[in-house]
Amino acid sequence: MSFIESFLAYFNLSSLQWLCMVTLFIASVVTVLVYFVQYFFGDLRAGTVSKHEIRNWDEADALLNWALSLKSWRCQWKKSWIRALNEEAKKPTVRIWT
Repeated sequence: MSFIESFLAYFNLSSLQWLCMVTLFIASVVTVLVYFVQYFFGDLRAGTVSKHEIRNWDEADALLNWALSLKSWRCQWKKSWIRALNEEAKKPTVRIWT
């Protein structure tokens, strides 16, 4: 009998291992069931959108379209985006897989 087998037999950990495996299996099944419930009930709930929420989306869309239509804002956004890209390009590359 090996050391591990004698250790498991002495502390009766084989039943503990079985209990842990069953507990993990049950937890995984419950997790999958919760995901399915959220998926199906979330899909049903997403179909019922109030007029107030639609109006808020329209207002947000209009505000975003207005901000993007401003030439000065768009130019500033492009400049900062290009500046950030250039700064990232200048950084030395670090190889993870050597």
